[in-house]
Amino acid sequence: MTEKKSIGRRIQYFRIRYGMTREQLARRIHTSPRAILQWEKEERQPRVQSVINLAEAFGISIDKLIGRTTTKTLIEEEGKTYGQKYS
Repeated sequence: MTEKKSIGRRIQYFRIRYGMTREQLARRIHTSPRAILQWEKEERQPRVQSVINLAEAFGISIDKLIGRTTTKTLIEEEGKTYGQKYS
């Protein structure tokens, strides 16, 4: 059984994949860069409205953002590349 990526890791993955800094993403979803950092480090969980805003900012479904898709996600397909580049 494959380990699922946490929402924080998924936020970080999509943010980097789409070439956004924490500051750029924060401005886009009307939050602070510190909140983005805390989500990525799993220090806090985003509220529901923030999850909706994140999915819209990345142009993906909420299911994909939270890891509830039934097909392989980009993170699973590119997991090795992601781990090598950003861990």
